[in-house]
Amino acid sequence: MKLMIASDIHGSAYYCRKMLDAYKREGADRLLLLGDILYHGPRNDLPKDYNPKEVIAMLDFLPEYSVDEVKILLKERANRQPEKTAEQFFTGLFHEKLAAVWLKFTKIKKEKLCGDFTDADIQRLSWMIKEFKSPVIKTNSYEQAQICCGGVDTTQINPETMESRLVPGLYFAGELIDVDAICGGYNLTWAWASGYVAGQSAASA
Repeated sequence: MKLMIASDIHGSAYYCRKMLDAYKREGADRLLLLGDILYHGPRNDLPKDYNPKEVIAMLDFLPEYSVDEVKILLKERANRQPEKTAEQFFTGLFHEKLAAVWLKFTKIKKEKLCGDFTDADIQRLSWMIKEFKSPVIKTNSYEQAQICCGGVDTTQINPETMESRLVPGLYFAGELIDVDAICGGYNLTWAWASGYVAGQSAASA
């Protein structure tokens, strides 16, 4: 089996297209994406042709199969386990949370037996797997926010100790400082790292 391994597309539609072109050109059997598919990291410049929505539209959950092949795969899977429920249908193939979304959108009850799947059920599930789109319509409320912008100006803090340049003996860390990033562990890493430096510095002062 020939594998193509890629990572760090960072939401660039340009590099996503280049990656897919290379995948087809090399004739690989599987494409493995290791991470950082849509985001570009904190404070980094935007990559060329940054367009996460287009990147999402170009990716599907079984890129090595055509829609017809997915329909055959699902139909054979249903025939092999007719006593299983729709909720159990994707076990070992996709994560249960992802499968639950597909069942919800296709209006297939999770209690329905695989042996009772209709051709229409298989058709809808196949399109969900191949062309699932989730348009962004709005952001969550402030209560669901994971990071806040603003805070103490970084030029007023000694980066070696996290001590205030204006008030000796005063130390800052985490969200108190004007440092923020997208989701992905960056804000937690900043909170832990700055907290460690501030704590060490204050203890040794």
